[in-house]
Parts: sequence; C-alpha cells; structure tokens
Amino acid sequence: MIYILLAHGFMETETCAPLNILRRSGARVQLVNMTGDSYVEGSNGLRVIPDIDFAELRPDEAEAIVLPGGMPGAANLAEDERVIDLLQRQNERGGLIGAICAAPFVLGIAGVLRGKKACVYPGFEKYLEGADVQQSLVVEDANVITANGPSAAFAFGLALARRLCRAENVQAVYEGMQIDLLG
Repeated sequence: MIYILLAHGFMETETCAPLNILRRSGARVQLVNMTGDSYVEGSNGLRVIPDIDFAELRPDEAEAIVLPGGMPGAANLAEDERVIDLLQRQNERGGLIGAICAAPFVLGIAGVLRGKKACVYPGFEKYLEGADVQQSLVVEDANVITANGPSAAFAFGLALARRLCRAENVQAVYEGMQIDLLG
C-alpha cells in the first residue's frame, strides 16, 4: 500500500497529480487523515475526505510513504511525532519515501536524508540536515524521492510510479496524459 499523508494546508496539486498517476498506473494508494477531523483542507481551500485515519495505517505494509508540500501542511506534518516515527521506521526498513516542495524538510527533521541527495522548495534547504542539496526538479537517491515544488508534481508522480508500478502501466499513463517529462 502507498500512503499519502494529509494535514491541513497540504498543496492540492502536489497531492492530486501523484495520486492520479499512481492510481492510473495500478498502484494501491490511500490518502491518510492526520488531522482527526472528518476532512482535510488544502492550502487553497480544497476539502478532501481521506480514505483512512492514521490509526488504520499499517506501517509494515507500506510500499511507500508520500508527503505533499504546501504550507502550513508540511509544517503540520513536521510537528506530528507519529509522522517522524513513521518516516524513521520506513527508512530503517528501506521502504520508499517521497516528499515534494516544502515537505522534504520533514525528512530532514526525521533524519532520513543524511548522506543522500535531495531537493526542496527554495528557502527550505537549511532544513535538509545531512543532505547533499541539489537544484533539480526531482531527485532520487536510494529509497528517497524528493521534488522541488508544484511544477514538479507530474514528474514526482511518474518517479514514484516508475519505482512502484509495472513499467508498461506507467508508460501507458505517460502517453495517455500527453506529458513529456521523461525526456
């Protein structure tokens, strides 16, 4: 299962584009409510009813943990000890972790970027403790995929899908969505 963690203030594009690409590629993805409320509100007012609450998440079955950016969404995730613990456990077992825009700073706080290349939204570089910060749209290093902002949402979704889904499914989605991000 792929889990996308949602806190109030998440960036809608950085959630919906990867979610769409992953589901169209055949992945099982669940949006996880980190708030305790009946919905989670994005940074631009979109209200989403997640698939499950955090208590229903099964960490040992996580193929990937994905964090959308947006503020204050990423900050809300960073302040949640359950998120930090989940990321550390996922990293220890070598499970895939993805974060986009400001959210890679949460990975820095969790300590999962030490010795890895990563990118982040401009201005958040100082929070990527121990990382080799890159100026790229998307960076993949070992079990971590990071992306630098909303314009990277499709490339980020495709990078996740390439790691988690059958190649022919990802290629069909790439062609069907008529995007030219893979070069």
